[in-house]
Amino acid sequence: MKNKQLILAFLIGLALAPVAVRAQDPPKPTTDGYTIDMSTELGARFLGNSGSEAKYRSDLNYGKGFRLFDYNLLMRHVGDSGSLFDTMRVSAHGWGGDPSAYTRVEAEKTKWYRFDMNFRRFDYFSALTTIANGLHTADLTRRFGDYNLTLLPQNDRIRINIGYTSDYQSGPSFSTNKYSNLIAGSSLASDEFQVSTPVKDHSNDFRIGADGKLLGFSLSFMQGFRYFSQDTANIISTFTPGNNDKASINTFSRQMPVRGHLPYTRFSVNRLFGDKLDFTGRFVYSAANSNYSVVEKTTGKDKNLNNIILDSFTGSGSARRLSSMGDVGLSYYATDKLILSETFRINTFHISGGDQLNGLVNRTTPTNSPLADIISVGSDFNLTSYRQYLNQVEADYKFTKRFSAHGGYRYTNRHILMNDFHSAAQVPATPTVTTSLDTFDNSTNAGFVGFRAIPVSYWTVYGDFEKGTADNVFIRTANYDYTNFRIRNVVKPTKTLAINGSFIYKNNANPTVNPLAVPPQTLGVDTKIRAVSTSVDWDPNNKVSVSAGYTYNRAHTNAAIKLAVLGLSGLQNGTSRYFVDDNFAFANVRVHVNSRAVISVGYRIDNDSGQGDVVPVSPTDLVSSYPLKFQSPEARLSIRITRNVDWNAGWQYYSYKERFATNQNYTANQAYSSLTIRFNRD
Repeated sequence: MKNKQLILAFLIGLALAPVAVRAQDPPKPTTDGYTIDMSTELGARFLGNSGSEAKYRSDLNYGKGFRLFDYNLLMRHVGDSGSLFDTMRVSAHGWGGDPSAYTRVEAEKTKWYRFDMNFRRFDYFSALTTIANGLHTADLTRRFGDYNLTLLPQNDRIRINIGYTSDYQSGPSFSTNKYSNLIAGSSLASDEFQVSTPVKDHSNDFRIGADGKLLGFSLSFMQGFRYFSQDTANIISTFTPGNNDKASINTFSRQMPVRGHLPYTRFSVNRLFGDKLDFTGRFVYSAANSNYSVVEKTTGKDKNLNNIILDSFTGSGSARRLSSMGDVGLSYYATDKLILSETFRINTFHISGGDQLNGLVNRTTPTNSPLADIISVGSDFNLTSYRQYLNQVEADYKFTKRFSAHGGYRYTNRHILMNDFHSAAQVPATPTVTTSLDTFDNSTNAGFVGFRAIPVSYWTVYGDFEKGTADNVFIRTANYDYTNFRIRNVVKPTKTLAINGSFIYKNNANPTVNPLAVPPQTLGVDTKIRAVSTSVDWDPNNKVSVSAGYTYNRAHTNAAIKLAVLGLSGLQNGTSRYFVDDNFAFANVRVHVNSRAVISVGYRIDNDSGQGDVVPVSPTDLVSSYPLKFQSPEARLSIRITRNVDWNAGWQYYSYKERFATNQNYTANQAYSSLTIRFNRD
């Protein structure tokens, strides 16, 4: 399909090129009353790379070959409205082999309809040696499109909205896991194996709704239905030894199809009362349902060299999530300078589900003497109920034309209930049944302030400060204590020069304590982030433009952990520290050499020194980082051959280097050449 599209676009470009070259000042053609403006850029990419091709493809994934770099079409009806549409726009980019491509279509007929379509394709490749020793890889293609139709788009009383979204992902991948019947207790579970995991996921989203006005209220309603499926398989078809022990697998297969549907409803309302009080309300409800079945079969040897004639289990399960969210917002314009706001929100969800599994292990000894079969059964049921209240008040005050400020307070309260039921047994033993019921309540408080100041006419300063506590939806730990501060400057001393500068400060502490340890041990994580960014944009005239910038980002996390140390018995108290010390800079220059030629050059460099000279101070101190250097200069040239034809050429160089390893380093030279053919250029 990709090659057919590319060949068709290329042939169209070749057929139209002679006409465009001969036309010096063509009249704007019309077809059935429509004017047509069109441009297409066709060409080819060239690539030369060395080093790790897998890392290059994981980062960039650009290849060589012919491309449809760009395509644009605009049709407009002259005079009265057209028969099918008044205006239509079509744009496309990247088709023919680039890792991402899109096509967008917009059509409109005044007073009757507005249609837009956006279709995208992404090729995702990953084969990193830093993840599971290179055993986790993927080469996937994702295609998804959005299609939206609005009927009576200019009608204030009622507008009908219809939409559809399709999302499809497929391709080969590999992963690692412990493949055996865990309920049956097979000793294969002590080892891991690489397994082929072809991916096939698909979802369809249908929606219909309406917008309108009634009794002074602006209303919006949407009803959607989402259907999804997952047919990812797990397969080992040849003899595969384990990574750790003497276990091995001859054949393995796991089929676990998942099907589900998700109806959802969204409603919102808004009204302004007397130019003083703005009211906004919103409600969202969804009911997700999913079902799965599983059939798994394994043959091979366990780590004791027993023959696994068949290790299998079958099962099925289902889950249901009911979710609702409603909020109400009020903004009161007390005076021309003071605005008071109140927001109240309720967020709830209820997740329930369970599964039933049955297992069988049939084995013989290494000398082929039969061993007793192991038959096991198990069932689980889980319930999670969550409710959160949020209330936020805020005031905005404009002191002068040059200075305004805002401040507020946010409070949340959450309640969690968790109920678990588990039953498991090896037949004919009596099942072991365990149940648990747990509830958890907590609250958070946060305050925030901000300002906007204009010290002089060409200088604007924005500032925000927030301090308080935050929670985690699922994890029942102590609240996070955080402090965030941001300041941004925008300076425009002249019409052609703009300077931006910002500073971000973030501290996040999770002071979790293990009360069972003697003495009690802190198991929290402290995270500190500092970031400085600045950029300059200068356009002295219509022939030259310059932009440059620099960003410094430093992040440091310190986590208390439990770990095993060689030569010491039991788990030890320790720390895990991670460092980011990243510097990024860029510069771009664009010059119109004359009326026919444009040259653009640029340079980007990213250098993360990581932990620097920081080293562990003890066997229980873990220090990690990911120091690397990436740089990429580039140059582009565009020459107008005729009024309707441009010739384009470009080159870009990539250099990637890691500090602690060299097996993922690479360099690449990427070049392209193309023709841009335009019709009716104004």
